[in-house]
Amino acid sequence: MSMKINERPDADGVAQASLEGYFAAVCAEVGISPKSGWWEVERPSNAYLAVDEHDPTHPDRDLALVWDEENGWAAVAETNAAHDIQVLRYLGGQVVPDPRVVGAFLADVAAGRQCGRPDPPRLRSCVAEDDLPSQLVRYLGRE
Repeated sequence: MSMKINERPDADGVAQASLEGYFAAVCAEVGISPKSGWWEVERPSNAYLAVDEHDPTHPDRDLALVWDEENGWAAVAETNAAHDIQVLRYLGGQVVPDPRVVGAFLADVAAGRQCGRPDPPRLRSCVAEDDLPSQLVRYLGRE
């Protein structure tokens, strides 16, 4: 059975709990508290994780990781006090990569290494009926 990530298959909110478990696993991998960010299941599902790194080309700018269900992960630099962001690189590849892959991507970006891609990879559509929920369900209960 296919479902969209924002469709809850039961009253317990499996989709949201799976997404929260995935982001908690990514937070653990990059060494931050889940309280350092936010995520939502609303269409399109997305997340923001403030990390303890800086943009190597602009040391005064904080780095963050952002995720959405269409493009996957991207490293961004905050550009001003209004919390505007500038995308530095997209990870590409998969919408739900292993948290270790996300951690390695962040380390590469923070070190100024060329990685990922500069343009949005458009890995899926937020209205797609595909296996995204089954990719996330393995993270259920990891909060």
